[in-house]
Amino acid sequence: MKQALQGGGGGIPVGATWHRDLLVQVEARRILKPATAESLRPYMAFRHFFSHAYALDLDYARMEILVDEVPHVVDEVLVEVLAYVNSLI
Repeated sequence: MKQALQGGGGGIPVGATWHRDLLVQVEARRILKPATAESLRPYMAFRHFFSHAYALDLDYARMEILVDEVPHVVDEVLVEVLAYVNSLI
């Protein structure tokens, strides 16, 4: 997403909230559809939680939902980012 944003003339966010800001930018520039951006937010939250938590704090039921959805979410992101990149060519 960073490269797609740069390729379209956008700047890459910096700072503590760069992941969230990147997602907001790619949604605003219509690189990703709002529903796709929304589907990425739980993974971003998990990444943040996982980097600050202990293994004992993990909720396996919530993780299972995220794991089960990974193939679908990845497919959506790839299709939309590739469509955006192809529109730049």
